[in-house]
Amino acid sequence: MEEARVWLREELLITGKYQPADCGSPPIPPPWLNPDKLKRGQQYFHCNFLSVFVSNLVGLLCLLTVPNILEVLRSTQRSSTSVTAYKRYLATLTHVKLWYSEDVFNPQSRAFKSIQQVRQLHSNAFRSSSVTQTDMVLTQWAFFGLLVTRGRQLGLTYTTEEEEGLVHFWRAVGYLLGIEDRFNLCAGEMSQVRERCQTIQEQVMSPGLVSPPPHCATMTEALLQGVHRITPTMDPDALTAFTRYLFNIKPSSDLSYYSSVTFSNIVWIFEYVFHLPVVGHVVRWWVNMLLNLNLNICNHHPSIVILFILLVSLPNISVIETATSGWSVPLCMIERN
Repeated sequence: MEEARVWLREELLITGKYQPADCGSPPIPPPWLNPDKLKRGQQYFHCNFLSVFVSNLVGLLCLLTVPNILEVLRSTQRSSTSVTAYKRYLATLTHVKLWYSEDVFNPQSRAFKSIQQVRQLHSNAFRSSSVTQTDMVLTQWAFFGLLVTRGRQLGLTYTTEEEEGLVHFWRAVGYLLGIEDRFNLCAGEMSQVRERCQTIQEQVMSPGLVSPPPHCATMTEALLQGVHRITPTMDPDALTAFTRYLFNIKPSSDLSYYSSVTFSNIVWIFEYVFHLPVVGHVVRWWVNMLLNLNLNICNHHPSIVILFILLVSLPNISVIETATSGWSVPLCMIERN
């Protein structure tokens, strides 16, 4: 673990912050690429879609506590309201799901084109900001770090080969997005990767959750409300409590009865139900299917999302009284990325 702390302190947080976000690596297979490992990582995602989804969400909430990344997201003005956060997270989830589904190194595949599109968007967004390799690696952590350090608490059961496949997949994606191999969180032995992920979790993300920077609360609320529109059962307060639970941090406030029950159900399903021999596989398949259904509805049938928002808004007297405000949210959501 001491080696991981030295890597974080001297390599990532010092050297990395003076290196540009995109190292300019060509979008061709690197010498270390193992296609079989990469495919195992992709297959593992599809078997554990909900767990990966929640892990990514928690990771993104953690990223909002990193001052430099928070300021970049605020400056783009694409995540500061529940509507823009909904659109951004839906687009992010759709991109990432595509990467897990196709050959990311095949120039003819949608996954390859998606990664290059994201890389170009990053390049455009970062041109006027000071985003570095450090920020890119912390973002990489957000998409897989907790799967390595908190796997069981997220409902995961995997073999060594499956875990190595998942890490290899994110090493490849990091490479395609411009992360230098010396900074790539997934480079090295599995024990090194796990220790580095744990160190980032303890030294960077956990302190940020305890003492978040200014404007973090506003951005966090927007993200949680946006995600709530993708998956209505994901109660924002319960997800916040689950995030702190994964980091062994005491909840910041008392939960309502509904949020408390939702939080307890999340923990029960992930830590108990998913680990049952037969029932766990059935329940995992069912919730993965429901999440896929939600994603397809959001992408292809936005009118259903609009209806949901209106139904949820009905008990809110202030929304009914200000009809313009009530309609502006769903109408904006019709816009496609």
